[in-house]
Amino acid sequence: MTLYFKLIIVFPLIIFIISCTSVHKKLNEAPIGLNKRQVLSQFGNPVEKYRKQSKDYWVFESLKKAKNKEWLVYKHIFIFENGTLIEKSFTRSFTTEEIKEFKEELKDQS
Repeated sequence: MTLYFKLIIVFPLIIFIISCTSVHKKLNEAPIGLNKRQVLSQFGNPVEKYRKQSKDYWVFESLKKAKNKEWLVYKHIFIFENGTLIEKSFTRSFTTEEIKEFKEELKDQS
């Protein structure tokens, strides 16, 4: 395999990994008080939108590598009222190790 071919494969992968971590950090650091237009310009379109009790919920996703080298999917939930970001929260996927531990706890409880 030539050096040129390796660079074509490796370089985009490195950029992808760096950008995933960067997006995750930016979503976590988004300040309360942004309006919807500002959020769209900084983060693009959310993967999901819904409305509940006069509030708009926008869901963004990011990837972050866990200590065990697994990729975790984070769902960042931005909550808007009257077009202004008033609250943020997030959830994440579980690592294989966390799932194993949970299964063991369930067995112990049986």
